[in-house]
Amino acid sequence: MLPDMYQRRAMNKLKKVNILGKIYTIEYVKELHEVDINGREQCFGQIDYVTKSIRVYDRDRANDDIVEVLLHEIIHGICSEMLIQIEEKDVNTLGIVLADTLIRNKIIDVK
Repeated sequence: MLPDMYQRRAMNKLKKVNILGKIYTIEYVKELHEVDINGREQCFGQIDYVTKSIRVYDRDRANDDIVEVLLHEIIHGICSEMLIQIEEKDVNTLGIVLADTLIRNKIIDVK
């Protein structure tokens, strides 16, 4: 049996998120090609502003990685709603540090 820190546990997955008054449904998919609603590219997450949905690839991924991707997409949603221009590399950085901060301070439980 693996030590606790290496065991993959079921996490309570968020099904909806309210981004500045707009409700986005969250779908977790098992195949990379299912993330992009238009099938153009393979990615770990995608937000669709028209359908108000977020898709996250979660097959065999650590819970903290899933949280990071979800926060990344939420940051895109916030920036879109607030008309903030931000580069993808900065969205990546914000997603990583926000997930780390929330998990380290036990604001989000990934167990």
